[in-house]
Amino acid sequence: MNLFTEKKAGRFFSAWSGQIFLLTLLFCTFVISFYTIIKFIPFLFSRFTYPADLEWMEGGVMTHIIEIGAGNSLYREPSVDFIPFAYTPFYYYVSYAVSLGFKLSYQIPRAISLISIVGTGAIISVIIVRVLKPLRFAIPLGIFGGIVAIFLILLDFFFTGAFLDLARVDAFFLFLLFAGLAVLIEGKSLKSTVFSGLLLACAFWTKQTAFFFIITAG
Repeated sequence: MNLFTEKKAGRFFSAWSGQIFLLTLLFCTFVISFYTIIKFIPFLFSRFTYPADLEWMEGGVMTHIIEIGAGNSLYREPSVDFIPFAYTPFYYYVSYAVSLGFKLSYQIPRAISLISIVGTGAIISVIIVRVLKPLRFAIPLGIFGGIVAIFLILLDFFFTGAFLDLARVDAFFLFLLFAGLAVLIEGKSLKSTVFSGLLLACAFWTKQTAFFFIITAG
């Protein structure tokens, strides 16, 4: 074997070993992510069905929804009966709208939060598929990315107090923010730009920290 052949073989085996390492890394990441999501399901279900506050703000969110149902303004003068949270009101109004078809309970705003977590993962999947569309494995990689995204959201439970599945604005805010930014990035028409603006406005009216992302995107 001459020197040229040895170099060529070395490059071949180096590239092959790199591909094996990458595939192994992707596979291990997928298994860990998928396993974590499966193990989280009973935990999330027990929290979802819990009939009382899991965190002190949940009761306040329910009070906001009840105030809307009673026809009261949320941002009135504070009193011993009601003091509004310093959040914009879209999440409360969406929860109230959903409650019109069901009996109002903690499960309604919690369901919105859980659906938002899954929705955020789905948005990330779609973005990955669209970016990698020319590649043969775009769809599997998109599914992989969505599962890893949900895994990272669940992993966040260990560092931020497990807020994202509760009757709180955070998960819904993230969903609307990701949706608005995704439409803005991928859209090419005036309609998509307007729709993106609507989603980002809803994100702002869910949690006002969306303002910083909107300014950056603009």
